Amino acid sequence: MLDYISLPAPTIVPRADAVFITVTNVDDLGAWLVARGGKIHVTPAYDGLELWTLVTRTPKGRDGTSVEVRVSVPVPAREIVLANILAAVVSR
Repeated sequence: MLDYISLPAPTIVPRADAVFITVTNVDDLGAWLVARGGKIHVTPAYDGLELWTLVTRTPKGRDGTSVEVRVSVPVPAREIVLANILAAVVSR
């Protein structure tokens, strides 16, 4: 997927159940949201940080399957975030 969709993915960890990607800032998470859609889950703040995770999927392959992708970024608590990103948050 990353060969034809230019998305930030500095850290990629493939697992049997999903691909885990860590990005460096919330704007990168927004790029993934715009490109792939999905919902964002936010963990409770600890030491002033929350973990924001976008849950999305790869496009379907030729065999009709896709893989779950979880894109995460640490975000300072009470950070100002773009409205389209906030609209995708399902838990906080």
